[in-house]
Amino acid sequence: MAYVIVKDICEGESSCVDVCPVDCIKKGEGENAKGTAWFLVVAEDCVSCNACLEACPVEGAILPD
Repeated sequence: MAYVIVKDICEGESSCVDVCPVDCIKKGEGENAKGTAWFLVVAEDCVSCNACLEACPVEGAILPD
């Protein structure tokens, strides 16, 4: 099971990117509804290690898919 980042909850705080062991978290294009940068998980590359979920300081921004 991969994780998914909820675009309009993500605040672009890159803690998830820094801890991902397989580099599957990429910057999304443009801004989200909040006007901030955002990230996305490339599901095909995600190994469901839970590191991003634990590192993210924004509640509800990362969810199991």
